[in-house]
Amino acid sequence: MKSGLINILLFSFFAFTTLNGNVNAGIPQEIWRSSADTGLAPNANLYIHGMLLVWQARGGLAGTQSGTGDQEIFALNLKTMQLQQITDDNSDDISPQNDGRYVVWQKNIRGSGSSIYLYDTMYGGASNKISPDDSASHFAPAINQGYVVWTSQKVDSVYRAGKIWLYNAEDNSTPRVISPSQIDCSNPDIYRNRVVWTQDTLDGILRTSQEWQYNLNLYDPVPEPARPWRTIRRSPSTDGVYHVFAQSDGTDREIFLFGPETGREQLTDNDQDDSLPAISQNHVVWLSGNDVVVADISDLIAVTGINTARVRSTEFILRWKRIFQQGVDDYRMDLSMTPDFRIPVPGYIDRSLGNRSYYRIRGLRPDTTYYFRMRAVVNGSTTAYSRVGSVKTRPMHDTRSWWQIRLGYIREHLSRHATTFRSHIISLLRRISSLFRGLLAG
Repeated sequence: MKSGLINILLFSFFAFTTLNGNVNAGIPQEIWRSSADTGLAPNANLYIHGMLLVWQARGGLAGTQSGTGDQEIFALNLKTMQLQQITDDNSDDISPQNDGRYVVWQKNIRGSGSSIYLYDTMYGGASNKISPDDSASHFAPAINQGYVVWTSQKVDSVYRAGKIWLYNAEDNSTPRVISPSQIDCSNPDIYRNRVVWTQDTLDGILRTSQEWQYNLNLYDPVPEPARPWRTIRRSPSTDGVYHVFAQSDGTDREIFLFGPETGREQLTDNDQDDSLPAISQNHVVWLSGNDVVVADISDLIAVTGINTARVRSTEFILRWKRIFQQGVDDYRMDLSMTPDFRIPVPGYIDRSLGNRSYYRIRGLRPDTTYYFRMRAVVNGSTTAYSRVGSVKTRPMHDTRSWWQIRLGYIREHLSRHATTFRSHIISLLRRISSLFRGLLAG
């Protein structure tokens, strides 16, 4: 995958080059709003992963002891639409994250520094402190697939070097430091079992920062400098090929969705200040004034990057880009002999293709044009149709293999441009000859 920096640059270019262009009016289906269930205020640090949304807010639900003087952690299960208050004490609980099952956050206890806590939404029960009991402050947790990382730093007469910690919630193992000692480390993140963090080095009087990594896919991982093209930092505002962002419409901020084929779509249009959008699969969350809003955007997203390969007389392969990394239940397609899909191909009406990125279509007529379109089922909701594509099968007498057909294309291209190709070869040989003569003369 591309680096987080490259993704941000690409998104910035494509999103903001359309600011003065047409904006599609998207109307997502609002499925939950915090003001309808609770009077929590103010809400902050929204984080959604899959079907689980967590955030922090002052106050508490009915039956809890929480007052309005400190922050608590709340979770909304989008499958059951059940709202849960995870913490209920006199400490400040902030910076929550989740991986769809485990919730982690930073607990600030007055006079005792900060610690990292974890809660298992599958089995419930009490939350557990996972950071060690030492004199350092532990903060800024991140989680992915059961692995939790965070920073610790001890402060006495000076600021000590920051450390990066790793904890595995699946086996409840003892947390351990994975960063080099005596070097200041901070800002950890984890994605697909690869931990990254920022590491400061001091060369004389010059201090520089560099990204480091710890690859959990290896049998015996060690900290090492991260290659820029392999450095991955997650963004709550990006999932798969879709991005959400807040931008002023001249009076207040509104929420926008950006997709590779749909372009920029405005999701909100109200007199509230909408901010802090985040996306996970087919759900977008944001703050509207002080309300937490959850919307289903299934009707506004579609399968993209559809193309064909290995076209033969009675079959071809259909390929496409995955909409999201996770959460897609099924990809489906319609196949027809007309672009309006009034003459569907039997067996290919809303055909289930499974959760993959390619499918072989068989049993077709030779020398015939077919039209196809796709949809996806994400967390039980069906997306909009993709753009219609077409493919023409080869005549029956064309019995050549796929490689023979490709070689034929190559021969045809070379023969068509033989003169240009020959002149380039001659020019290259002359340059090589001139180079050798110069070397021999020297």
